[in-house]
Amino acid sequence: MVEHLIRNEGVAGSNPVSGTTIRVCDASGGKPPKRKRNAKECRTKPSKFLAWRLILRTAKCDEVNMFYVYLIKSIRYPEQRYVGMTDDLQQRLKDHNAGRSLHTSKYKPWMLINYIAFSSKDAAAEFEQYLKSGSGQAFANKHFWK
Repeated sequence: MVEHLIRNEGVAGSNPVSGTTIRVCDASGGKPPKRKRNAKECRTKPSKFLAWRLILRTAKCDEVNMFYVYLIKSIRYPEQRYVGMTDDLQQRLKDHNAGRSLHTSKYKPWMLINYIAFSSKDAAAEFEQYLKSGSGQAFANKHFWK
């Protein structure tokens, strides 16, 4: 199961991801298991949110390591942009802003523009390489660098 997230952040140094793991519940591909409703449930018709909360409480969960393809832009030099991949988004953004990356140290500070999360390292690496290609840059310009 791949968790696909796209975030738009406009605050320098902010990071919407608090950790590098995500809990994946239910192996049915993200859909709640079908079950018969009793008469009371049919009358009240609980919202989808409440139904998911109930399922997530009772489902057996496993932790999955996530890999992120991220897009950052220099605050001081807005024409400078960078695409990278990591398994710890918060730490990687801190490293860029501290000058620990040879390529990005000249243009710090950086702000996170978008990120996409993958449960597969190979899929994340392929997507990063795509975004660095000519057609991938055109795609990113249209969809991510707004």
